[in-house]
Formats: sequence, C-alpha cells, structure tokens
Amino acid sequence: MQEGAAGARLPRPGCETARMPVLEPNPKNGQRKFLQILGAMLLLTVVIAVVASVVSP
Repeated sequence: MQEGAAGARLPRPGCETARMPVLEPNPKNGQRKFLQILGAMLLLTVVIAVVASVVSP
C-alpha cells in the first residue's frame, strides 16, 4: 500500500474504493438492533461505574 500526504493510505492501483467506513450510515434492521444492544450494554457499564464511584467512601 502506498502512503500519501500525512500518512494517509492510498488505494492500490486498480482498486476503485479508498477507505471503507467502519459503520454503515444507514444500517439494516439486524445491524441496527445489534448496535442498539451494544450501546445499551455500554450505557449500563457507565451507569454502574458512576454509581460505584459515588457510593464508594
């Protein structure tokens, strides 16, 4: 892989796409539900951490 300005990777010769996004802007229902579950798990972890830090002496 070649590198361009500021270390950005350039696509290979003959490759039509540059860098693909990690998450789709409009995910399908299955992926959307999965992302919502992961977000809920992360939120629950943060809430537990905040409560634990407030309650601790």
